[in-house]
Amino acid sequence: MAIEFRCTNCGKLLRTGDDTAGRQAKCPECGTVMTIPAAASSGPLPQPPPPSGVDPAPSLQPPGQPARDITPSTLDLGEVFSRTWTIFKPNWGSCLVVVVLVWSMGFGVNLMSGLIPIVGSLIAMVFQTWIGIGMALYFLKTARGQKVEIGEIFTGWPYFLKILLAAILLMLIVLGIFVICALPSLIALLISKEAALILLIVGAAVAFLVIVYVMLVISQYYYLILDRDVDVIESFMMSRDLMKGNKLTLFVIGLLCGLIAIVAMLPLFLGLLVAVPFFALMYPVIYLTITGQPMADPTQGKPTA
Repeated sequence: MAIEFRCTNCGKLLRTGDDTAGRQAKCPECGTVMTIPAAASSGPLPQPPPPSGVDPAPSLQPPGQPARDITPSTLDLGEVFSRTWTIFKPNWGSCLVVVVLVWSMGFGVNLMSGLIPIVGSLIAMVFQTWIGIGMALYFLKTARGQKVEIGEIFTGWPYFLKILLAAILLMLIVLGIFVICALPSLIALLISKEAALILLIVGAAVAFLVIVYVMLVISQYYYLILDRDVDVIESFMMSRDLMKGNKLTLFVIGLLCGLIAIVAMLPLFLGLLVAVPFFALMYPVIYLTITGQPMADPTQGKPTA
C-alpha cells in the first residue's frame, strides 16, 4: 500500500511506501523538505521546513507523475487527432529533434553491434529499450504541458526492468497463441497434407485476430508502468479495464495512422518529418485521454482536462 500526498510548497502529488510515514522527505519537483503523513491522511501535514541535513526518504515518486487519479474515459477519434495536433504545432521542432536524435543513436548502436555477434545484439536490444523509455517519458511530459528537456530521453533506467519483463511476457503470449492455433494443422498433417494446409491458413488468420485483440486490450501497459510505476501484471489488468469500450476506436486510429504514414512517404519521405513525431505524441495523448488526466492547452498555457 502506498501513501499519496501533496507537496506543501508546489502542490505536486507524491507517492511513497506506507512504511515511511512520519519520516522527512524532499519533494523531487521543488526540493521542499516535509514530513510524510500517515496513510489515512487525506492531504499533506502542514509541517515547517526541518533543519538542513535531513536525510530525505528516497522512494518518493519522481517528477512527471500524474497530477490526479485515473478516471476511465472514452476515446473519441476526432478529439484524439485534434488534441494531438493542438499540442504538436508549437512543439513540432523539439519533438522532431528528439525523434531524429533517438533514431540516429539507435542506428549507430545497431551498426556497431553488428561487429559483435550475439553480445552486440543484446547490447542493441538493451539500448533500444532504454532510449525508447526515455523518449516516451519526453512525449508524456510534452502531452501534459510540463517543462521538459531533451535530456529526459536518458532517464529511462528506473523503468527498464519492468518494461523489459513486459516485452518478454508479451513475446511469450504471442508465441503461445501461435502454437495453440497451429496445433490443429500439425495433428491434421498425420491424416492429410491438404487438410493440414487449410487448417494452417485458418489457424494463422485466427492467431492474427487474437493477437490484435490482445494487443488492444493491454495497449496501455507501457504508459501505465511509466506513469504509475505499477508492476507488469497490474499494468496489464489496469489496461484491460481502461480499454473497455475503447478497443474499436483505438483499432481505427491505428489503421488511420498506417494510411497517413504511407501517404507521408510519397513526397520523398519528407512527410515523415511531421508524421513520425506526431504519432509519437499521439500515444501519450491517447493514454491521458483514456485515463481522464489533464493535457497541455497551448492556447491557455496550462493543462486542461
